[in-house]
Amino acid sequence: MALVTLNVYDIKHPSNPSVTTAVESLNSFTRHALHVGGIFHGAVEVFGDEYSFGYCEHGSGVYRCEPKRNNAYTYRESVALGVTSLSPTRVAAAVATLRAQWLGRSYDVLGRNCNHFCEALTEALGCEGPPGWLNAFANGANKTRMGVEHVRSATEHAF
Repeated sequence: MALVTLNVYDIKHPSNPSVTTAVESLNSFTRHALHVGGIFHGAVEVFGDEYSFGYCEHGSGVYRCEPKRNNAYTYRESVALGVTSLSPTRVAAAVATLRAQWLGRSYDVLGRNCNHFCEALTEALGCEGPPGWLNAFANGANKTRMGVEHVRSATEHAF
């Protein structure tokens, strides 16, 4: 058995510190004052490794890094998600299966992002999934996008 942890990061802009500061402030306000989440990067830690998902041109978008040390983001907090009964070998097999399914080119900031990957990985690990606030912004925006696309399609077919 191993503890499974969600590591949450703020999105940062590598060449513009003021954007990074603005995102951190926005996330603090929306997460803690409004309780509606924010714009976060999520990663799952198990057996001393952290796994996440991002865009890349070729191959899998699933990658491993040192827990809480993803240099592309600013670490914010960790959330305990319970334990997995899988052995390290079975966890590696689950990650390998997801690597094959989560290609980097399939990344979509609203519909198939790092936080959706965290949901898939925690399901494979058999533990509690990430809290709803983690991906609330993207999920809400994706529903809006889908609604707009539906209306656009219906309007085009009506004329």
